[in-house]
Order: sequence, then C-alpha cells, then structure tokens
Amino acid sequence: MLNVNVEAVAKLRAEFREMQKRIGNPKVLMDVLGAKGSKNVVQHFDAEEGPMGPWAPLKNPRRSGGAGILKDTGRLRAAVRFRTTGQADAEVFNQVSYAAYHEHGTENMPRRKFMWIDRQTRDGMRKSMIRWILKGLAN
Repeated sequence: MLNVNVEAVAKLRAEFREMQKRIGNPKVLMDVLGAKGSKNVVQHFDAEEGPMGPWAPLKNPRRSGGAGILKDTGRLRAAVRFRTTGQADAEVFNQVSYAAYHEHGTENMPRRKFMWIDRQTRDGMRKSMIRWILKGLAN
C-alpha cells in the first residue's frame, strides 16, 4: 500500500515553484558570482601570479619604483571590473586598453596572465549557485 503525505507534496511543489522563479531571474546570483570572480582576479594580481605560477620578473625592477610587477601606476589593477550580461551571464573584464598585452604577452614582453579565476573560487561559485537555486542564498 502506498501512502502519500499530501501536505508534504504541496510543500515540495511550493519549494519547487520558488526554485523555478529564482532560476528564471538569476541577476542577483550573477552579481554575486561576478563580484567573487573580480575579487579573485585582483587577489592574483596582488600576488603577481598566473595559473602556472609567479609572473616573469621585470627586466628592469627600478622602473617600477618598487611598486611591483604591473603596478607602476595602479591603473591596470584598478580597472578590473565585472558586469552582468543578460539574465544569466556575468563577466570579469579589464577596461584598460593595454591589458591584453600583459595578459597574452608580445614579442618583446612576457605573458603575465592575471585575468583568471582559480579552482577554489570556481568551486565556491558552484556552491553559491546551488545554495541560490535551493534556498535563495547567493553568497
């Protein structure tokens, strides 16, 4: 014999409808994920590290005035931003025109990748998505 608790089924349906509403409008979640991503990019910038380890040292360290690699004016670090694009996308970007030269390197300049998000942060972002879908808590 099968017994079904009607109240439990009704509660489950209501919770599922709430999840569907949240999934249908994920802007809040995208804002949280974008903020986490940009914070992580800045952390790597401050640590002077790319996904493969420390950045290549400067050829002429005196040129930076002791500020560190890529930190001469502070403009590149300060230009790390995020934005939500559409309903279900967030992107981390840098609005300084020369950022790509440092990110990818050139013939005369080593690559110093700083626009990346590490595994620990990506795992935290996944957990945030699951919490948001299940409970409406994005942080």
